[in-house]
Amino acid sequence: MNYVMANLATVTLSDAAAHFGYEVNYFSRLCHQLFQKPFSEEVRFVRMNQGKKAAGTVESKH
Repeated sequence: MNYVMANLATVTLSDAAAHFGYEVNYFSRLCHQLFQKPFSEEVRFVRMNQGKKAAGTVESKH
């Protein structure tokens, strides 16, 4: 996830797969198993949360 965070503005499934040395289809299935959603949805989720943090609207989980 560090790679995704460091490249959040431009990260793609292909770029991430290449970075970790995986074939794109395998990496896609692996991400789906890990996140329970497609890679693109996970990236969108992270981007939305980063935007909320920047705007100061993330609710703290206490």
